Amino acid sequence: MKKLILFTLFGLFLLTPITTEAQILKKISKKIKKRADRKVDKTIDKGLDEVEDEIDGKNKEKLPDEKKADQKKQNKEDTSNNKVIRPWSKFDFVPGDVILFEDLLENEENGEFPSKWDIYAGNVENATFNGENVINYQESAAIVPLIDKKGDYLPEKFTIEFDIYFTSLNTHYKIFFYDKVAENGRKPEQLNDVREMTIRHNNVRLGNFSGTVDGSSYTDMPLWRHVAISFNIRSLKVYLDENRLINVPNLRADPKGLTIGARKRLDDPVLIKNVKIAEGAKKLYDRILTDGKIITTGIKFDSGKSSLKAESMGTINKIYQIMIDYPELKFSVEGHTDNVGADDFNLSLSKQRAETVKNQLISMGISSERLQSNGFGESKPLHDNSDDTGRANNRRVEFVKI
Repeated sequence: MKKLILFTLFGLFLLTPITTEAQILKKISKKIKKRADRKVDKTIDKGLDEVEDEIDGKNKEKLPDEKKADQKKQNKEDTSNNKVIRPWSKFDFVPGDVILFEDLLENEENGEFPSKWDIYAGNVENATFNGENVINYQESAAIVPLIDKKGDYLPEKFTIEFDIYFTSLNTHYKIFFYDKVAENGRKPEQLNDVREMTIRHNNVRLGNFSGTVDGSSYTDMPLWRHVAISFNIRSLKVYLDENRLINVPNLRADPKGLTIGARKRLDDPVLIKNVKIAEGAKKLYDRILTDGKIITTGIKFDSGKSSLKAESMGTINKIYQIMIDYPELKFSVEGHTDNVGADDFNLSLSKQRAETVKNQLISMGISSERLQSNGFGESKPLHDNSDDTGRANNRRVEFVKI
């Protein structure tokens, strides 16, 4: 068949004037290019499907054998919307109590500059990736959060969280513990020898300190990573997903602010989302002794749903350990929302979220007799709902001693 087609084309060329021959060659070239483009598009679509499956946890082949049974059980259809999750058992990060800055990139317009940020260098814009709002680094760039207090706004105890995306070994991010815009790019003297922290897909490095995720390699990419940073007067801890990679007991520096930079090479997407800065406070058990309850914004859910996010396990693991250490403790798990949305929906959602947290603790071994749950929607705000920061602080879970 191929020989017949070639013979026919050859005959046409012989019987056609040069100008017509050129036109035919041009048409054939276009058809060949279209066929090649279709093949490339199919390959890209297949690759994107694999990326989405990996992000959604559908690629079971990469799971260790001992986890396959748990994954199979977890993937069964569950319409209750408050199913338990497989815990990050090693994750012990607890976010600060009071949110100073949070950007979930809500109500942003694609292609525009993120409204809650300023820029020191480069170019970034709002975008949608796999159905989620993200900040897209169009080129190598550095951005800083817009906070009312300029320059030195980080307290002596604080936490920082955000999600970053990796597609190749070329991708890496840099964290500066000062506001590059306010400082005109000059590192404050209070940071001493602390310069920037570099984050790669499986490694974090800060000066002489570094850590690597065990068993991770370039074949894991593309993937999202959750970054969590905790600073307590002088000690610094850094996590990549559930892995604590840096633990510096005496940083000998005073962090002032935050700048998130990224190095972009080739056409690899460089993305961040879900940035939160919070002020730290006393330990969880101490709050029970003084307040009779634990209030936390560190338990997170998918937007408008009661399904837990994995990074919630830092706080839940701490609550679990407290209940193991003090078997006489009983809690009422209580959910609260901000004032965005209908009252009835928020009330129902807060009840479902509290039930999810209760079920998670029960699945970890806490007796159901020691836990109850309830939700109050938007009816008990602790902060003013008129701005984003106030609403972020009102989206919380409380563990009330009973």
